Amino acid sequence: MLELDEYLPLLAECIRRIPPELTVHRLTGDGAKRHLVAPLWPADKKRVLNAVAARFRQEDVVQGSRRALPPETEALDVVSETMAPLGTAPRSRVHAEGLWHQVVHGWIASRGPDGVSLWFQRRAFTKRDFPGQYDLAVGGHVDAGEDWRAAMARELREELGLTPDPARLQYLGLCRRETDAGAFHDREFGRVFLLWDDRPDFRPGPEVASMVRLPLAAFRAAAAGAPWADGFRADGTPVRIFSWQWAGKPVDFETLVLPALERA
Repeated sequence: MLELDEYLPLLAECIRRIPPELTVHRLTGDGAKRHLVAPLWPADKKRVLNAVAARFRQEDVVQGSRRALPPETEALDVVSETMAPLGTAPRSRVHAEGLWHQVVHGWIASRGPDGVSLWFQRRAFTKRDFPGQYDLAVGGHVDAGEDWRAAMARELREELGLTPDPARLQYLGLCRRETDAGAFHDREFGRVFLLWDDRPDFRPGPEVASMVRLPLAAFRAAAAGAPWADGFRADGTPVRIFSWQWAGKPVDFETLVLPALERA
């Protein structure tokens, strides 16, 4: 018979392998105590549920995060560390080998009663990389042969349902980021944009679970290492984002985005 401390890691791994679109109705059962022979720990339902919740928080368990996914076959332009073109490669190879490529980063800012706020997306739980974690408002890869300004417009449309006038998209410059997470190696040059929109009409696509708004001060504290940041969902309800829920630290905020916000 499994002890509770043996059951919890198996349960966590099962949840990671179950597709996120399926609903799990029961994580443990509590049979009639007069019939229970062994193990005895399921009889203490409150203890079991608290242990499950604590384990899932500790390991950041996300349903479906380890299920098998089809290979990423879209082609990306590969560049050198000086951005010299080197040809194309499938996205799966680009991330497996850490090849340099171009992406677009879109920041969205709003003015309101509590001052300037920044918008962030919660990545869909079906995403291969960083499922369910929080990221900048919009971003994505520049496809092979695609103009990077067109890529930014496409990502805004596909991820958030926004089609702003291109004149409102402020280009801030280029950033460079390297990320290593297990077998995931990301070497990217990011084209950084800023969009001011005090009333963004978000219509998130399948890659985005939800949108949240953080007052500028709250995000600056989080970027500096605060354990959490308090903000608001698109419907105005409060939300708390913990430091471990971010999909990496933005490298373009202090150097490109914050100066643009201060100038505005």
